[in-house]
Amino acid sequence: MVEQYPIAGLKLYTAEWRQGSKGWRLNDPWAYRYFELCQELGITNIHVHKGPTVYPLSRDAFDVHDVDYAATDFPALNFIVEHVGLPRLEDFCWIATQEKHVYAGLAVAMPFIHPRPRYFAEIMANLLFWLGPDKILFGSDYAIWTPKWQIEKLMAFEPNPATTSFTPVRHSPDGIFARQNCLLRGALQGAKCSHVLHRVVV
Repeated sequence: MVEQYPIAGLKLYTAEWRQGSKGWRLNDPWAYRYFELCQELGITNIHVHKGPTVYPLSRDAFDVHDVDYAATDFPALNFIVEHVGLPRLEDFCWIATQEKHVYAGLAVAMPFIHPRPRYFAEIMANLLFWLGPDKILFGSDYAIWTPKWQIEKLMAFEPNPATTSFTPVRHSPDGIFARQNCLLRGALQGAKCSHVLHRVVV
């Protein structure tokens, strides 16, 4: 399949539920065999669902601590933690600070910009402080809704310092969704990433 299709990444659900299973961990022996095969096939972007749980999936199986083990043992792979580990954001930030190839995927976190802008500002403040702008990837949960409204709100977002602990953070010239992220997604191939969302007001 890899020979026919340019597969750059795969999505994993560690709380996948079937036949009574309560999920699995990224440092399970079978998971490591999976990562070894990904390396052999040149699939380098491993997207991992680490966020809210839907019944009957296990909340514990979406814990972020196993990301640390896998990232340490497979430095050639990029681990994109989708949903930034919510509601375990602090744990995720500490892991992603240590592991340079662990990235934050904003899917699920992005929609909070509308009903809970203060909470969204807190999420972004933590990600910018601990990870930096080049390790934050835009995500829209496109299968649930179209991303247009999220992009518009993000581009216009200005957190209020009087009501949040959001601290202005210096960011790279390309902005929060920078050239490095475009390359990670395989969207550039030497071209400029002007077509990719790459700015947010901080």
